Order: sequence, then C-alpha cells, then structure tokens
Amino acid sequence: MKTDDRPIDAISVVGDRFIRDILAQEGAIIYPAYACRYDGFVNDVFSEYTNPSVLRPNSVRRARLESSLTAIFSQEANEKAHAHPLEGQERLFHSSIGARLFSGAGTYYVGWTMYDVAGADENMTVWLGAHQLGRVRSDDDDNRLHLYVLPEPYYIDSGEQLRLITDANEGPYRIENIVLLPTRPEARRQTLAVQDIAAEVVGVGAEARVRLDWRTTRPARCTVTYSGAEGEPPEVSERAPLSNHGLELPGARGEDGAWFRIAAASDSGETVETGRLSLTEYLPQAFGEVQSGRVAFTVTNRVDQAVNDWPITWGFPFPQGALWDLSHCRVLGPDGAPIPAQKRVQVSWEDGSVRWALFDLQVDLTPSGAVDLALEYGPDVADAPPAEGIEISADGEGVQLDAGLLRIGISRADYAFPARIEVQEDGAYRPVTGFGGALPAIALRDADGKDYTVSGAVDDV
Repeated sequence: MKTDDRPIDAISVVGDRFIRDILAQEGAIIYPAYACRYDGFVNDVFSEYTNPSVLRPNSVRRARLESSLTAIFSQEANEKAHAHPLEGQERLFHSSIGARLFSGAGTYYVGWTMYDVAGADENMTVWLGAHQLGRVRSDDDDNRLHLYVLPEPYYIDSGEQLRLITDANEGPYRIENIVLLPTRPEARRQTLAVQDIAAEVVGVGAEARVRLDWRTTRPARCTVTYSGAEGEPPEVSERAPLSNHGLELPGARGEDGAWFRIAAASDSGETVETGRLSLTEYLPQAFGEVQSGRVAFTVTNRVDQAVNDWPITWGFPFPQGALWDLSHCRVLGPDGAPIPAQKRVQVSWEDGSVRWALFDLQVDLTPSGAVDLALEYGPDVADAPPAEGIEISADGEGVQLDAGLLRIGISRADYAFPARIEVQEDGAYRPVTGFGGALPAIALRDADGKDYTVSGAVDDV
C-alpha cells in the first residue's frame, strides 16, 4: 500500500455542546469506539472518564507500538439494530452521545472524537480500505474533547472499513467515537481565556493566607501580580502549563483597594491577561472585618467539697469575621484579671475566621460554689502569657522540666523511662518514680514473678 506522511489540516471542533449539536444532525453515523475492532487499545471501564472510550494501555505506550481502530460499515447491522449491542449504549454507559448505525451508501465526511491530552503526541493516519486518506496532526494540547473531521468528503459503501492508526509513540489516544457526517462542520477552536476565578482564605489567625483558584480554556502557565504592602507589586508564577490553577498570594489581604491580575501563556505562544481585578470582590464578604465582644459564663461546683486548680474545658462560637487570631481573646476571672488558658481552633468559617474555639483552664471552687468568668475578644485585646510557666534547663547531670507542682528530670547517667518524677508538697519535692539506683518508672512482672524494666544507661541525652 502506498503511504503518504504529509499531514492534512483536519477540521477541529472543541466544546461539548458544539460537538453534540454536530453529531445530533440527521443522517450522522456514530460508531462507539469500544464497539469497533481495536488492536493496541483497551476498553476503558475502570477510570472516572465520563463517556465510553478506548485508549492505549501503558504497556503499549511504553513499548512505543502502533495501535489501530477499525470500523466496518455494514448495512446488515442496521437490519438487526434491535438486537445490536450498540443499541441503548447511551443509557447503559451514561454516554452523552448515542450510537447510530450505518444505513446506506453515500458521501460522508469522516471524523472521530478524541480527548486531546496536553503534552502528548497523538497524530493519526486515516485509511479507507486500501486508500490512505491522510495523516492528521493533533496539536491543540488542551485536555479537551475534540471532533476531528477530514476536510474532503468520501463515498462510503456497505462493507467499507475505516481504520485509524496511531503513531508509534507514548500518546494515550483516548477515542470515544468514529463518525460519518453528511455535512462539513465549521472549525471551532477554543481560544485561551481565564474563567471561573474564585478567592478563599486558607489557614486561621496569623496563618491566614489568600488563595486564588481559576481555570483556563487551554493549558497555560499563569502569573499572578497583586497589591502588596509597599514597593513593587509582588507576583507568583506556575512552573508548568495547567488547565485548573491555584496559587497562594503571600502577604495579600482584603483591604479596600486590594487588586490582582492574572496573565496566562500557552506553549503555542497564545497569551491573555485579565487586567486589574478587585480582590475584595472575590473574597468572602466578611474577610478583613474584626469585631469585639464579651461573653459571660459561670462554672458551678456540684459537689460539697472544695477543689483547687480544677480543669475546665469550654467551647465558644464566634460570628463570621469577628476573630482571626486567638491571641486577641482571653478568659477573665471574677476580679477581671486574665486567667491562663490553652486555646485551639476547632472549626473555621469559609473566610478563614474562627468559628469555634476550645479553651482549657483551671479554677478554684468552694464547696457547692460557683465562679463567674468572662471571655473577651477584639482587636485591642491581647492575651499576655502567664507569669509562671514551664522552665526547661540542662546541665551535666541531665535535663530538668519544672512546672512548679511537678518536676521531671532525665538523667544522663541513670536513665529511667519516662523520667524521674517529683511532686511538690508543702514546699518540698517528693520523689515519685525514677529514683533509687535508676528505679524504673515502668516495670512489668510476668506470671512467674519475673520483673522486666525499661531502665538503662543512655549514650547521650
């Protein structure tokens, strides 16, 4: 057979709606690729790809072998359409395009629908019987479904075989349908555009950061320039061409006048720019707003016994946008003085502000008594660190952790796991465990009365 490797300019149509309209025209013949004869392809029934399709498996791609897909147009198949496996495939496989079988000889435009993978070589050679119709290049590289149609019509009779042969490369060649069209469609190419811009805040408090998300109609490398604190506007860029984009903007905030600009460039040299856009219009409305508040609450002792330093855990909800950093809230005692508390964010609003925070604190309670406390928050509230905390020191003997009522020591010479522990009583420390010739803090005794310890000398602490 004579071959011709010169590429021809096929008509390319992109856009699911446009492709559906073209294939829905009266007289169009549609053969799902999975129902054709294929060599070097597999029927994709495992991936999340929406429509039925065939594609080349990794083994064929790595070996760089040719693959072929053959459709046999037979009028007899139409006479058995009620029992043909293609009937109803759009319902069985949730395809957006139904199968329509060959009904009679005529002049048609030959085409196929294929998902064009960015960065992959997916050129195709087309044969009708023993005649090569042409070699079609696929240069869109846009991660979109395309309808490729040969520009000239061909007379196709019953029994004709149409073959699509791939190059010997690593391209996936995901093909959905082989089609015969009664009319020539108009080419429709997707121009590069920036779409679906959205902004959000990730992280909470001082760690809150602005993130932009957007899509481009074709794979492109994007750069975002935005308003900064001072000096030249900062910018962040992507390293590879993508269709779905997301970048964080370090230092960006939602103040009035904040802006950003997205510039996109495809590998083919096409560029597009959004111009300056208001950042506050894309951020959730509450971003940047700060509120002040005070919440009173009471802790009650239901036991007729006094307790000191009783642990309390209390959760507080906050309005959206009211609190961004837990350092701007504190718990006050009955005398109005701050009480030391551990705080952590449990849930955040979509704009990144605190929605629910959990507080751990200690209080003294009289028998069957109660204590009135208050939570205070706002931009002018600063929670000072407690006057007394955990002191950590190290010397030649080991490491000491002093929490006031509890002291923990890790000896460099006589190691005891987890440590030497002392408790303060009446102003003096009483050894609890880990003393007496490296007495272990943990020991196991088996049924025979044999002791197993975890103590022992260590090389370095």
